[in-house]
Amino acid sequence: MTETLRYPYQFSRARLLSIPAVATGLTVLFSYVASHHDRFKDTFGVVAWLANHHPGGIWVLAAGSAAATCIAFVHTLSHWSGQIITLADSSVTLPRASIFGGLVSIPYAAIKSVRLHAIRNHQVITATSERGRASVFAFGFRSARAFDEFHATLKRRIGKKLSPQAPKLQAASSAHPPR
Repeated sequence: MTETLRYPYQFSRARLLSIPAVATGLTVLFSYVASHHDRFKDTFGVVAWLANHHPGGIWVLAAGSAAATCIAFVHTLSHWSGQIITLADSSVTLPRASIFGGLVSIPYAAIKSVRLHAIRNHQVITATSERGRASVFAFGFRSARAFDEFHATLKRRIGKKLSPQAPKLQAASSAHPPR
């Protein structure tokens, strides 16, 4: 029996608050330009051109950014309190790859692949399983060492649980299903 490992996982509050702040700023900007489009007759740029020629288009942008603001606030609230990522004896508990957050428990045997990606100098572990996809960002861990330890332990535990038929399952999943 292996030891259950727990890792605190939380995005920085400044990073979380920046998303709805930018979305709110865009909503205010587009609403102001749409309601005062006559002031932008002598300025250049796409927004000014749209305000002068298609004022309704600015209202569409304002509505779209208002919707993005609502989604950003839902995302911020769902990730505000920290989560605990758990590596148990037979399963791992990871955050869902979703705007709404939440955790999903995945048995090691159900995991098809684990990949380490670099997106704009940020490391991300993506685990794909029968239950969907879960992503873990390095900046959610307390240190880079904790992230590296988590990644190494996850790969080691998955390696113990995978059967010799696992590569065939992965190859079959990329082919077209039979009709």
